[in-house]
Formats: sequence, C-alpha cells, structure tokens
Amino acid sequence: VGYFGPLIEPVKNTCDRLCVFERRPFEQDFIYSDWVAPQLLPTCDKVIISGTAVINKTIDHLLSRCRGTVALLGPSTPLSPILEGHGVDFLFGSTVTDPEQVLKIIGEGGGTRSFAETVNKVNLDLSRRSPDK
Repeated sequence: VGYFGPLIEPVKNTCDRLCVFERRPFEQDFIYSDWVAPQLLPTCDKVIISGTAVINKTIDHLLSRCRGTVALLGPSTPLSPILEGHGVDFLFGSTVTDPEQVLKIIGEGGGTRSFAETVNKVNLDLSRRSPDK
C-alpha cells in the first residue's frame, strides 16, 4: 500500500503477483487505485504498508483487511511494539540523528532519499515476540 520505487523490481522478481495501491495511480499493470485495496488485500500473502497510513488514518481499515504477513515501511513508521497487537509483523522505519538538517531538507522540498546522512534505519521484527507466529 503505497508506491515504493526502489522495492518494485526486487519484489516483482520474488512473487507471483504484485499489487501496488496508490492514491494517484499511474499506468502500470500492477498499480491499482487505493480504493481497490480493501477487496484485494485479503488475497495477499505479504503486505507492505506505508507508514503514512498511520498519519492519514487509514491504517486500521487496511490492517483489518490483511490476512498475511504485514510490514509497515517508511520514515513515518511508528517504531512501537504495540503494533504487534494490531496485526503488524515487521516495522521498517527511521530515527532522526540530525533534526536540524532533516527540517532543512524538508523545508527545501527534499524527500526521504535526501535523509541518508540524517537518520538511522531501524528494523523491528515483531513476529518473533509471539510464540504462536
């Protein structure tokens, strides 16, 4: 849920079917409008959801439709183990190491790819915390 450009080819090469749900879809055979997500998510074995879904308040509805392994991804991902109780298996986010520089980058219109020297990437495996997973 959300277009992650650098992940498209690696994911496409390891799965039978790729579905990307985007608010503003563009011409690709695997990209769907976000309104289709609730119908197709239950058919997905692995789901990657943008951390932005927490910000725009769509996360609860999206998680309620997921049946497979779920990961939240992106710098806005809340790095909280409480998400395990809501069906999230993995968290891939960032912690800011240079707040002033991050604010400057954002103020100048820079995005996630410009944050490399100002954040640490963090990965949390919540699936290992539960004995039944």
